[in-house]
Amino acid sequence: MRCFSDVVNSYEVARCVRGREIAVPGQPNQHDYDDRYCFRASATGPARVRISEVMGIVHSTLSPRATCTRPVAATADDVFPVNGVVQTVDNGAWESWVEFAGIRLCGAERTGRPTARTAISPDFKIELNQRLYASAFSLTLQDQKVETAEVALQPAPNPDIGGSLTGYSIST
Repeated sequence: MRCFSDVVNSYEVARCVRGREIAVPGQPNQHDYDDRYCFRASATGPARVRISEVMGIVHSTLSPRATCTRPVAATADDVFPVNGVVQTVDNGAWESWVEFAGIRLCGAERTGRPTARTAISPDFKIELNQRLYASAFSLTLQDQKVETAEVALQPAPNPDIGGSLTGYSIST
């Protein structure tokens, strides 16, 4: 059995890991990352990134071997309305996520106060053979045929397989 993770948008993951904030006089600081896909409980805590097959910045799949021929997709609890707008979920309480804590993300590490951190360049990329290290992850697994039907806005068939996978200290 193999579990694969794919960073679809390196720039957004790097912005989440950096945790930069923009000071606005008389108002709370604004996040320089997308709250729909990134949650930070504190300025020094881990960066939790939402895992989603649809419109997500990180995808993940589990491929059972030999006796199981159907692929399984890890998917967050995203509800995509007809207009295609992804909703923010309070406190990073997604069904599928990965946390990057105290890591060096290929030049996107966080140092100093959030408002003193520099912005990530829009052309930031994680290069081939560069490694990402995560401190924790949780995946809710769903049969790929169900995921495919949901993306096509069709009725979901009964799943043949599903489950959950939780762990720590992974690398991709």
